[in-house]
Amino acid sequence: MRRLGAVIRDAVRAGLVALWSVLAVTPCGAHAAVVSGLNEALVPVAARSETARAEANRAALRQVLIKISGDRKSVDSRPELLKDAGKYVLQYQYREIPAGEAAAAAEMLWVQFDEAAVRELLASAGLPVWQASRPLVLVWAATEENGTGTISSPDGQDPTTLALRQDMERRGLPLALPQVDPSAAGAPTVADLKQGDIAKLQQVSAPYGAQELATAVITRAEGGAWRGRFTLLRGEHGATWVAQGPTVEEVVAQGVDQWADALAAPAVAAGSATTTEAVDLLVEGITNTQQFGRVETYLRTVPGVSQVRVSRLEPGVITFRVIAAGGLAVLAQAIGSGQVLQPAAGGAAGRYVLVELAPPAATATPGQ
Repeated sequence: MRRLGAVIRDAVRAGLVALWSVLAVTPCGAHAAVVSGLNEALVPVAARSETARAEANRAALRQVLIKISGDRKSVDSRPELLKDAGKYVLQYQYREIPAGEAAAAAEMLWVQFDEAAVRELLASAGLPVWQASRPLVLVWAATEENGTGTISSPDGQDPTTLALRQDMERRGLPLALPQVDPSAAGAPTVADLKQGDIAKLQQVSAPYGAQELATAVITRAEGGAWRGRFTLLRGEHGATWVAQGPTVEEVVAQGVDQWADALAAPAVAAGSATTTEAVDLLVEGITNTQQFGRVETYLRTVPGVSQVRVSRLEPGVITFRVIAAGGLAVLAQAIGSGQVLQPAAGGAAGRYVLVELAPPAATATPGQ
């Protein structure tokens, strides 16, 4: 813990012993996860033939390129990237997905690619690489049919929950689902999700330590089709997308793609930046080691950031020297208005305030 030791020594020199006297334990606050399997994909295959496998290889490489870069639009605009998909394959395996209530048995092809070669392919095409350390997304998902609704849980086997797991993995996003006792006082309800009660959801989400908070409300529409409303909650605001389709799986896939595109946008912007600059970020509201660890961990996961260190301490404010692609403009876009840092009052560039975690809610037990 040399970094923390250096912080303490600097604090003593600055005369801030009272502020930092609590820094006697290891910083915590894991709000991101290192995603594995970015070079793998599972795709349908028409038959066990060379022709069918070649087509499946192209579909799998597309999925991996999007997963690693986060840039779905650019990958889809460059079909030539998929031309020689087979030469990047390390290994493959046919797998059969058994029949379920909503689908027949399907033949699938699992493909693992040479990740270093895929990254070189992206670089040669001028496309970004999204780091493997990505924000943990806590998803509150509700499915409603015939007036009855349920909230997805970590051990759920319903179509919405299964589709969320599959599609978040497809896009390389860490997923957490809440464990809620619906009989407990104050527990979130399907109505809360439908009404978008941001304050309540933020409060009950605090124990999970997620960097991003999202909601998905899937409802059966007239005529049997499904409709979904997908929201990323950012501070007091949210970005919402609507999806429609004949099955829950298709609707969830559309919604997760919108979430992933939005979360990857800063990585895409940082990847296109031509300069790297040192930026000073002033953060208010850090008073203990847990908060310090939370901010430092978060800054290290921001796309385009290659280095973070403490450069100055003042009562109520810590200055972090951050090396970031594209400088302050790109960094500010990446930080946005999220669950960890928000722009300080007055709108001064590079000045942020730590978002307070609400007291742990008795109705929520962290789980995945």
